[in-house]
Amino acid sequence: MSLFDPFWKIAEQLARFSESEKAIIENKLIYREIPAKYRLVDIDETATEAYFLLEGFARFYYITEEAEEVTGFIFGPGQFFSSLESLFTGAPSQQTVESITACKILAFKKSDLDAWMDDIRPMDILVRKLLIQRLIYAQSVVASLISLKPEERYMNMMESRPDLVQHIPQHILSSFIGITPVSLSRIRKRITEKG
Repeated sequence: MSLFDPFWKIAEQLARFSESEKAIIENKLIYREIPAKYRLVDIDETATEAYFLLEGFARFYYITEEAEEVTGFIFGPGQFFSSLESLFTGAPSQQTVESITACKILAFKKSDLDAWMDDIRPMDILVRKLLIQRLIYAQSVVASLISLKPEERYMNMMESRPDLVQHIPQHILSSFIGITPVSLSRIRKRITEKG
């Protein structure tokens, strides 16, 4: 099995690439192993790379005025990620992109991504579809924060992303679903007692 197989397994669900197009892209992908809590992009830095997660978990988070971290998204194996606003606009990042666990990633430079989107039609299609998926997911997260009770948000996460419940520290999970770690402990206790 090739190092790039997981990348193509996901990418080709959204767009079809020729062997020559794959070779051009693979030539520029950079394999990295990073430790837990490694910052790929920090607040006020400009994102210059995007990433594909082979193994492990990563997230982006914001810092509140009270210096608390609020997780905006958690990424698992098979997902593309970066500080997208910074990557595509060149503006300083408003978020930190960080590994939660030790990770294996494929990185690619913004300049290469731009060239691929201009020269390789399936890459343009892939990026467009990935951005649409991200937008739809972001809207569903906002809707759940507005319309669902905390326990319902946790239950939805358990159903849609059980991998997070198994691998992500409680303080990160709680900020991701918009509650305190104490509230999350109470919710887990109630669910365990019901079950």
